[in-house]
Amino acid sequence: MRNDDLRNTDDYLWDAKSAAATSDPRASEIAELERSLTRFRAPSADLMPLAENVWKDREWQSARPSAWRESLAIAAVLAIAFGGAWFSVSRSIKVDSGGWHASRITGNPQVGHESVGERFNLRTGQTLETDETSRALIDVGNIGEVEVGTNSRVRLLEEQTASGSLGLDQGTITALIWAPPRRFIVQMASANAVDLGCEYTLHVDAGGNGWMRVSIGWVAFEKDGRESFVPVDAMALIRHGAAPGTPFYEDSSSAFKLALKKIDFGASGVPGEMTRNAALAALLEQARKRDAITLWHLLARTEGVELAQVFQRLAQLVPPPNSVTRDGILAGNAHMRDLWWDALDLRDTGWWREWKREFPGR
Repeated sequence: MRNDDLRNTDDYLWDAKSAAATSDPRASEIAELERSLTRFRAPSADLMPLAENVWKDREWQSARPSAWRESLAIAAVLAIAFGGAWFSVSRSIKVDSGGWHASRITGNPQVGHESVGERFNLRTGQTLETDETSRALIDVGNIGEVEVGTNSRVRLLEEQTASGSLGLDQGTITALIWAPPRRFIVQMASANAVDLGCEYTLHVDAGGNGWMRVSIGWVAFEKDGRESFVPVDAMALIRHGAAPGTPFYEDSSSAFKLALKKIDFGASGVPGEMTRNAALAALLEQARKRDAITLWHLLARTEGVELAQVFQRLAQLVPPPNSVTRDGILAGNAHMRDLWWDALDLRDTGWWREWKREFPGR
C-alpha cells in the first residue's frame, strides 16, 4: 500500500496492519499517539464545534503563511478535544544557544535599537520592537509561534526548545502554541497568560490596559492567586494595577459587558453614576445560559449578599449538582465550585486542574 493509500483509507485515520506491512515510518508514532488518546475518545460530532471555530475572522490572517498553519491549527484543535495529549508536528524549527529564531514580516523591526534582517535570533534578555509599519514572527522553540504586531515591544525572558516565556510591555501579539499546557507564558504588568494549548491574541497599551481574545482552545489568566479560565470565543480584560478580568463571551450583550467592567474594575472600568449594586443587577438580568462561565468565576470574586445573588441566578441558568449546596457555596467551598463547573459542559475540572501541574523538564 502506498503512503497516499494510507492517508485516504475510509476505515479510520490510518490502518495499522497496512502501515506495518509497508514499513511506513509513521506507523509506530501513530500507534503510540492512539494509545495515549484512547481514554479521551469522544464521538466525532463532539469535535465539530471546535473545528468550526478554528478559522473564524482573526486579525492579520491575510499576512500569515496559510497552508501549513491551517493543517497545524486543525490538528491542534483535535488534540485539545481529546484531552490535551502531546501533539507531534513534522515542521522542523530549530533553536540553539543563540536564542529563538525569528523573521521580519514587514517594515523594520529592531532588536536592541538595531535593525534586523529577514531572519534573526532573539536571545534571552533581548527586546524586539516594531513601529507602525513593521511586524515580526518568532518561532517559540519547537512548540509554536508568536506574531508581533505593529507598535509593539516584547522581551524574551526564557528560551528552551519546548518551553519559554515572553514579556509583553505594549502592543499586540498573536500566539499559536501546540505544546502541552503551561509550556509557554506571556508576562504582563497586571497578568500572566498561561497557554493551555491554544491560539490567542493579547493587546496591551502603554498604560498597561488591554485585553485577551482566545480563538482556539483555552488560556489561563493568572496574577496574585486570582485565576481566569478563558475558552474559545471568549475574552478577558486587563487593567493596570488590577487583578485579571472575569472572562466573558464576545457575543454577550453590551449591557452585560459594561456591567462586568464595573464589577471587575470599579470606576476605572466604567466612569459615571453606575453603582456596583446596579452593575451586578444588570449583569444578572442580562446573563444567558452561555454566560454561566462568567457567573461561575464570580462565585469566587463576590461575597455576602452579592454572592447570594450570583448563586441564585447561576442556579437558575445551570442547576447545581445535588452535592453542591447554597450554604457550601456561600461559605466559599472551592470543591463545590469545581463540582458546579462540571455541570457547565466546558470539560470537567479534572481536565484543567490536571493541567496546572508542573510537567517534567519545566
